Amino acid sequence: MSGNTVRNKEALMRNRPYMMLLGAQLFTDSLWQIYIILVLKGMMAVLFSPAKSGKVKELVPSSQMNQAVSISSGIEQITKIIGPALGGVLVTLIGIKFCFVTACRTTLD
Repeated sequence: MSGNTVRNKEALMRNRPYMMLLGAQLFTDSLWQIYIILVLKGMMAVLFSPAKSGKVKELVPSSQMNQAVSISSGIEQITKIIGPALGGVLVTLIGIKFCFVTACRTTLD
């Protein structure tokens, strides 16, 4: 196991505070608190992204690396478009508190 592999696993495991920020959104009363949590969440995502990219290099043979990176990037971009749209629909239909509780439960497993 290379040193880079160990660092990637450590970075992925340190993602727990990122997940806890989702839970913190349940206890916000005003919009400025949500903005602060979103800024912190964005800062955590910056730390998490390189580790996620490194994981693709570990799992995919070098002959298929270009295809794997393309697919991974495509999926990430699609989820950045579809996710907020679907989130808006769910918030409208079932409420914001239920959406946050569901997001917390799915990420803390």
